[in-house]
Amino acid sequence: MQQFNTLKNSKQEVLHELHDHTYEQAIELDDAGAHFEVGTSTGQTPWFEGRRVVELDVLSQNMNCIKCNSWLRLHDIMDEVICGMASLLYIKCSSSLCQYVNTVPTGKRSDNRSFDVNSKAYLAMINAGMGPSHVAKFLSGCNIPPISESTLRDKEKKLTPAIFDAAEASCERAREEEREKSFSTGLEGSFDAGWQKRGSGWNYNSNTGHASLVGVNSGKILNFDVRSKICSVCQFHSGRNETIPSHECNINWTGSSKGMEPDMACSIMKDMADKGFEVGTLHADNDATTQSRLPSTITKKDDKSHVKKNLSSRLYSLSKKYKQLKSAKVIPYIVRCFMYTISKNQGSKDAMEAELASVVPHIFGDHTQCSKSWCTYNKDPAKFRYKHLPNGRALSGESLKEEMENLAKSYIARADRLKNLGSTQANESFNNSVASFAPKNRFYGGTKALKARVSSAVMQKNEGCGWLSKVNEKASLSPGHLTKLYGLRRDRIRKKTRDLKSTVAFKRKRVSLKYKHVQCEQREAVKEGDTYGEEIELKEDANVEVIPSKRRLNGDEAIVVFDLETTGLSRQSDITQLAAFDGKEVFNNYIMPRKVITTTASSITGLSFDFNTNQMYHHGSPVSSKDLHTVLLDFIEFLKKKKKPVLFGHNIAAYDIPILLRNLQETHLLPEFLNQITGCIDTLKLCKRKFNKNDIGNFKQQNLVAKILGEEYDAHDASADVKSLYNLIGHLEYSEKDIFPFNQMALMESFTPIIKTSCITKPVAKRLAICGLSKRHLELAFSRDGENGLKFVLSEHGFNARTVKAISHFFSCKEE
Repeated sequence: MQQFNTLKNSKQEVLHELHDHTYEQAIELDDAGAHFEVGTSTGQTPWFEGRRVVELDVLSQNMNCIKCNSWLRLHDIMDEVICGMASLLYIKCSSSLCQYVNTVPTGKRSDNRSFDVNSKAYLAMINAGMGPSHVAKFLSGCNIPPISESTLRDKEKKLTPAIFDAAEASCERAREEEREKSFSTGLEGSFDAGWQKRGSGWNYNSNTGHASLVGVNSGKILNFDVRSKICSVCQFHSGRNETIPSHECNINWTGSSKGMEPDMACSIMKDMADKGFEVGTLHADNDATTQSRLPSTITKKDDKSHVKKNLSSRLYSLSKKYKQLKSAKVIPYIVRCFMYTISKNQGSKDAMEAELASVVPHIFGDHTQCSKSWCTYNKDPAKFRYKHLPNGRALSGESLKEEMENLAKSYIARADRLKNLGSTQANESFNNSVASFAPKNRFYGGTKALKARVSSAVMQKNEGCGWLSKVNEKASLSPGHLTKLYGLRRDRIRKKTRDLKSTVAFKRKRVSLKYKHVQCEQREAVKEGDTYGEEIELKEDANVEVIPSKRRLNGDEAIVVFDLETTGLSRQSDITQLAAFDGKEVFNNYIMPRKVITTTASSITGLSFDFNTNQMYHHGSPVSSKDLHTVLLDFIEFLKKKKKPVLFGHNIAAYDIPILLRNLQETHLLPEFLNQITGCIDTLKLCKRKFNKNDIGNFKQQNLVAKILGEEYDAHDASADVKSLYNLIGHLEYSEKDIFPFNQMALMESFTPIIKTSCITKPVAKRLAICGLSKRHLELAFSRDGENGLKFVLSEHGFNARTVKAISHFFSCKEE
């Protein structure tokens, strides 16, 4: 133990002055004038454990003894009190004559003696959209002592007034800017509300909500409001059956969640008027009774985005009944037809009514009412095709046409309101910002925390990402040099991104990507069948068979070379030897045949079999052999250990595969075998494509190995064949086009009924089989989404519309 000089105050008194409550344990020191002992049994985390947040400038200015002015050394730290994200270090003077224990802070402190870093931690928490527990997790993950929730709650009470004042000042500046840019006496703004509960658009039972008024000319928040039906203090004491003490209650709404939006609209409009800023025109959606509650002096404009959204929703509802609307491009095209007409005729009710009446006839092939400004039919009727409708043809069906005409009539009846549309897109953007500051999976509405977060979103909308520095100044904190730099950098990035997204090229690319995504989703849904739905697992007739996708080589597939030796030269021969090699592991098994090995085959392979003793011989030497079923199971296990194996072999398409396929079928192992392999590649085809016969002589494997590799080997021994062929593959080139399914012949035979009707030819059937498709697969695609389903599946493999139409005709006739 060491004896030290006294401190002016005990640790407990110092902690009381700091107003930061995250210290782990108060460490009491003796009164002034006495000596005391510092031990390690205080329960405090040792100062040398973990990391600390330190302001170097503050630390350097305090690293001298206040008694003798000698330099202090960090390794002389005797103790530490952790105060949130800052600390008080107790450092003993290194002078042997002094030995005074100095109190050294690790950061700046405000007038009330609390550390600034803790106040900034609270503001940073809001800026990052985090909560107290998330801050603690982040800091502890960095091995930094976490700041306690009680400290952050205390900072919330002290700093929220500064945030509110900064947001109100920002809105005041925005109102003045809007007035300067406005050409009329009344301001023009857009209004919309949002809720802090996911799915509130369906449930409408959120306990909190917010609303904003955005200036049309400035694009900034002119005013905002927040509603809450819960107070944490009231809830806490009520839950314990205690008398609720006097407090600033957070509840400012007791009605329904639906009623928040019109009430906030009225409140905002009244507040604007009280401050001398009359709103003359308001852009808003039609989802609430806002207009009926506002003064009649305010003119309302319907929101264009909601008009488009509601139109799309009605069309997608119709698509459940009419398959023609399910194609990825159809509904977006119809929406564009309607919205183009509405946008083009803003300000003219009669022109809008006339063109709206022509949209449905145009979609169904009647162009007598079409305008030449947007319909090209009259330029060349013979060559006219719809770019975004299935197969370039008009929609058909009296029932669908009637539904569409009723839809058009409902918009024609609203032409008077549609001729002057507004936009609440800026409000929707603000709602997204609020969701980043106050995520909907967390609840902040029981205290002023929610309003503080909404106010922060207002600041970011109006002032940019540098808003935090302005709030720091409002709270008597330093603006933060690095905070400013980061805000400026983020603002530059946001401006660059905004400018890019406003270009026509970017918008077209976005539409194209969206179309591709929808098309891909529909194609995969057709191929996968039933995968998700209400109680789908309980349905016995669930359609779960998967249609194979196009085979692709990613470069990580295992190359597995295999070869067979048989009892004869015909395809009906039994297998006597099965070997495979992947560059590292050899699979080699002899199989007990059921037929006699012919003299020709025996002289070629050197294999013979004695049926009396069940003994296999290779060039006269006995070898171990197994039954066919066991060897095939072992081969499947061998393939299971490989990553997406592709089977390679020489002349396997004509000989080895038909024999192995028949044996797998006989042993009922074919489905399991097919699940383990990606496909097959015949090296004979690769060699014929790369080498000239005049230069090679012939394409026998033994000759190719000798000419290309310069090697001799024991030909017609399956184990030697696979090793030499594996080395030869390194000199060959192959791609996805060379892969074919193991059961290609069986797949091709399945198309015989379609070939007989002359809907497709044998070459087309062969192409389909090479793609891994069978008649059953095409039948599934047709049953799931008709001709569109066939188009999704076949277009992936490069088949044209003519083939799709022919196969669709076959299945349509079959249904009839």
